[in-house]
Order: sequence, then C-alpha cells, then structure tokens
Amino acid sequence: GGSNISKAQADLAKEAAAYLACHMDEHVTVSELSARFYVSQTHMQNTFKGVYGVPVQSCIRILKMQSAALMLIHTDLPVLEIASRCGYDNSSKFAHAFHKIMGETPMEYRKMHGEQ
Repeated sequence: GGSNISKAQADLAKEAAAYLACHMDEHVTVSELSARFYVSQTHMQNTFKGVYGVPVQSCIRILKMQSAALMLIHTDLPVLEIASRCGYDNSSKFAHAFHKIMGETPMEYRKMHGEQ
C-alpha cells in the first residue's frame, strides 16, 4: 500500500537492522550507520523509516529491549548486567526505556514471563 520501496532499499534496511542487532552494546549513530553502508544520513533515515515505519533510533531501542526481554526470561543475569549488555550504564535509565517499550518493568517482565 503506497510505499515505493525499492529492493535495494529493502536490502539496505535489513542489513542495517542486522548490523544494529550485532552491535547493541555500542552506541551506533545514524551517521556511523550511513558511513558503514556508503549512503547519506538522509537516505538511511528515509529508507529505514520507509521499511520499518520507525526511525533508526527507535529501532535500536526496540531491538535492545527485545533482546533484553529474552535475557530476562532465559537467563538469571542481574538487571544491571543486562542493561550494560544493551549499552546502558545505569539500570534505572534502562528500566525506564524497557518499560516504555515493553509495558512492564524488567523485574515485572521477568516475574510474568520467566521460566517457572
């Protein structure tokens, strides 16, 4: 419906998202990402938003929180350790971001969804 995304753009967005997913503990900026894939920042932003419907930075946060959610459920790692693996140096900042995206705090999430 009404999106004129070329195959090249779709591939670019996929590769960019995969790159972000592999570098979640680093702070990847849009400028680094565009430099890495040899496109302008504007092109990267537009492509990403066109394909995923969210800006690059939102996607990074969502990826981080989904991966954190998996760690909360499947590991016994302390929340601070999970936060730092997602590039947060502060567990309350992490908890706030997590809650905004997942709708529960990390502790609630672990209690609700963790292996019993």
